[in-house]
Amino acid sequence: MWRISRRRGALGAAAGTVIVLALAGCGGGSGDYPVEVTGQMVDCNNDLAMAFTCQEDASDDRVSGESQVDFTCTTAGAVTTCTSDVVLTNDGGTWEGTVEGTATEEGDEGALFHEFDAEMLGTGDYDGLRYTAHWEGYDWPWELTGTIDEVG
Repeated sequence: MWRISRRRGALGAAAGTVIVLALAGCGGGSGDYPVEVTGQMVDCNNDLAMAFTCQEDASDDRVSGESQVDFTCTTAGAVTTCTSDVVLTNDGGTWEGTVEGTATEEGDEGALFHEFDAEMLGTGDYDGLRYTAHWEGYDWPWELTGTIDEVG
């Protein structure tokens, strides 16, 4: 498991790291609902101060692809809390929703543990479906778990 460490008070590094966690997973398949999803958020690139583009690799192709977030974050002590709209796109359609979570400093070295949750609604081939995702980890890749279910 990778760990990102920073000195306390280096908010820029912490905020950048926190933002990375924002994005969703990928997958492929169909079947009875709900469908459990596992995978990883493989990598994220920081486009702007708090804007990230991430690659999701999930057990269901419907939730694999590229996700984008632009976080708003606040820090209180060792915890940075972030929220954003999130868009996950692949060849079958788009998932749109919100993501929120935290980056928490742990240990003497200030390693950041990220934990984020998102709820998204599908469009295109995914119309009528909801994707709920959870990501956690220190550094890439982050572990992904989630569920695809019918809306309603």
